[in-house]
Amino acid sequence: MKPRLSWGNLTSSKEYTLIRHRLGLAALAAIALGIALSGCASGANAPAPADAPIPQQSQSRSPHSITPFWPIAVTESFNPTSLIGQGGGTSHLTITFTSNQFDPFTYTPLSFSETLPPNLIVASGQFGVLGDTCGGQVAVTGSYATIGLKNATLNPAGASCSITLLISGHMPGTYDNAIAAGAVTATNAETSNAANAYVTVLPPHIIKP
Repeated sequence: MKPRLSWGNLTSSKEYTLIRHRLGLAALAAIALGIALSGCASGANAPAPADAPIPQQSQSRSPHSITPFWPIAVTESFNPTSLIGQGGGTSHLTITFTSNQFDPFTYTPLSFSETLPPNLIVASGQFGVLGDTCGGQVAVTGSYATIGLKNATLNPAGASCSITLLISGHMPGTYDNAIAAGAVTATNAETSNAANAYVTVLPPHIIKP
């Protein structure tokens, strides 16, 4: 009977080479088996086919989303910045809403409400709504002094929309149309900033006899 082959009784370099060859083949087989089993266990991580559809990002986020909530920026302006009172003139008030440039989510439904300063009103009430690019419903209530916007949509990534109203005044003076922080709301946005715009109501011209 031939003696059992072991490291201690290798008699030639030929036998040693044979052992190394057999051990190398066994190691390669074990590695290949491990890779195959790993691929079966994690099939979800396999690369998708080239023609697989790309999943679309949701347009709404949950309160637990890791994506930060950004505030809606609010600005406003009067044009012109002065008008003749008691029906002698009007000014256009434009209120603009802007989404954050880094936010990929749409702000909807967007809502807004404010009350004009005393002695300022929306001329002709609902007919004084001159424009709305936010796609919602603008309502003028409260003796033509309260402006409301609801069910509007503001697109993401720095997009803007605005509403424009025709404003008239009564008593002379300079008025601050102060929009409070938080006056603009959306389900997936932080509190909006405060904004201010000023308009001067001039006394009507007096025609002497």
